[in-house]
This record gives sequence, C-alpha cells and structure tokens, in this order.
Amino acid sequence: MPKNEPGFARDKVTTFVSIGMMVLGIMAILWGYGAFVSQTDDYDASINYRRVEVENNKPDFIRSLRGAVTPLDEPRSVIEETEGDSQETILYTSYMDRNAVIGTLEIPVLHRTVWIIQGTQSAQLKKGAGHYIESALPGESDNSVLSGHRETAFRGIGALKIGDLVIAKTTAGVFTYQVNETYIVHENDKTVIIPSDFAKLTLTTCYPFDTPGYSPDRYIVTALLITSEYPN
Repeated sequence: MPKNEPGFARDKVTTFVSIGMMVLGIMAILWGYGAFVSQTDDYDASINYRRVEVENNKPDFIRSLRGAVTPLDEPRSVIEETEGDSQETILYTSYMDRNAVIGTLEIPVLHRTVWIIQGTQSAQLKKGAGHYIESALPGESDNSVLSGHRETAFRGIGALKIGDLVIAKTTAGVFTYQVNETYIVHENDKTVIIPSDFAKLTLTTCYPFDTPGYSPDRYIVTALLITSEYPN
C-alpha cells in the first residue's frame, strides 16, 4: 500500500499501539515478579521487630514480651503438670541453624505432609514450610510460626476449618494442634508473630490465594496444642 494512502497511516498507528501495549505488559510482569521475590526474601527481616520495634515503636504491653524470647544458647523445654507435680521436659537441646530440617508438618484434611525448614527466605520456602527464626519451636509453650507458599506447601489452606488438626513431627516428639481461628491481615501486621504464654501454631501464607505475583495481605491459621507424644 502506498505510504500516502489513509490505510497505511492507520496500520502504522495500530502497530505502534500494539508494540506499546506489549512493552507495558512485559513491564507489569517484571514488576510483579520483582515484588514477589522481594516479599519472600524479606520474611526473616520482619522478625527484627523483636529486637528493634519492640524496643522503640511498640506500646508497653508489647515491649514487655521481649523477655518471652528464649536465648538461643539455652535448652528449649516445657513444664509438664502430672498429678499435681511439675516436671520439666527438655524438647530441644539447641536452636537449629538456618536451612536445618526441623521436622514435618502434616495437614490431614489436605492430605499433605511438608518439611519444616528453619528460616523463611526464598531458599527455605522452596523446600516446604519455613519456620520464623526465633519464634518457638513446635511443642513449646509459646507461639510457633510457620510460613508457606500458597501455591505449594500451604496450597488449599483456606479449606481448614475450626476443629481441624495440624500435626508437627520433630525430634522432640509428635505435637497435635487443633485449629481455633482463621483470619486475614495486612502483610505488615506483626501481631501474628507475637509470643504467647501457651502453646500454639500459627500458619501464614499470601492472600488472595488466586492472585499471581505480589499480594498485600496474609491468610492466617492458628491452632492450639492439644496432645504431645514424646519419644521413648
């Protein structure tokens, strides 16, 4: 078609518009991927609230929780009440290093068992459910926090209902938890990793479940420890 024909001009504009839309689409995909990688790499950084925000930015009742963090060089234990007598049970003789396999997490209603890995950066979350460093270990009388990808380790977690069981198996024993609550928070909400004075398990994953790339919210499942079985 001759360049001075009207149709040629229309085709030229259409071509430029198409190329522009393709470039914008590629940029959006790259931005989403970058945000996704950034959020997973920053999971561990959020635990610094125990050392920084608890000291400087939180109310007094949150600041007082700092003492609930067990020093890393001390044995991890629980106090068992048996017929009126208190008996200390050593659960973990040391606190695991990053990338260590802590045990497995079984979610019967989802017919799934995944590894529990120390740390919540991308490398650990690729292997299973990541354990927030410095939160309690499974079985302890405190808040044990695990994070997993919504597409893999915690796929289908939205199906969990109050009363469902979640089972953590570690070298310390078999710890069965029962779901008592599910809710949604913003990604910057640190209340989900606050220590507790009772044994509970907190599971966290990105939300919404079906939105690819960056997600601003987190889906939370909490479960209370109901039985503990220790090795002979």
